[in-house]
Amino acid sequence: MIDIRPVIERRLPGLKDIDPVINAELMHPMMLMGHGDELVVCDVNHPAQTIARHTPYGKLIDLSGCGLARAAECEMPQFGTL
Repeated sequence: MIDIRPVIERRLPGLKDIDPVINAELMHPMMLMGHGDELVVCDVNHPAQTIARHTPYGKLIDLSGCGLARAAECEMPQFGTL
């Protein structure tokens, strides 16, 4: 039997600094982003659904229940801007 605990323990420290608001649905497009790509953090009055359809990712990522300031606060460190 192979003990995988050392492998798991080595991989987990990279996730310690990521805010729980950033779920897998949000992390995936953030990882795909390259130079010049933009991430829009907007409220419900913005036509995000329509705009998202015309982007390379093609779909909206909804963070319902998370305020605008909180969403921006947890995403900025991932881009090295806070």
